[in-house]
Amino acid sequence: MKDIFDGINYWIYWYEYRIWGGSWSLIQHLCIMWIIFFGYIFGISFIFLEKLNLKGTFWGENMGLIVILIALVFTLILAAYLLQGKRYRRILANHDKYDGWEEKYQTWAISVSILAVVGLLAPIVYLALTAE
Repeated sequence: MKDIFDGINYWIYWYEYRIWGGSWSLIQHLCIMWIIFFGYIFGISFIFLEKLNLKGTFWGENMGLIVILIALVFTLILAAYLLQGKRYRRILANHDKYDGWEEKYQTWAISVSILAVVGLLAPIVYLALTAE
């Protein structure tokens, strides 16, 4: 469990300092994390929708709203984690200490990004290829 939280901390450092070149506000960080959570949940729920044939059910008719709400709940849990004990400020204030983490968490951070993009785009490509 500690590795997951350390990975989240490194993820904040990696994309805010290495990719964007500076510190973001907590709101900007949570917006990006919401998009990532949305990508995962959208991709997973689309698979269940197609495989279990749930199109006429409550889940199928309200999938968009349900996915948005679930992603929002996960984002609020992440916000509570970051705001507890001002972890977010501590992570960004001590970003020089994360240089040794690069080997351990860089692959983790890159795979989080790639899987979120696949989760968002794969259902769209699938629908385009199977359209009649």
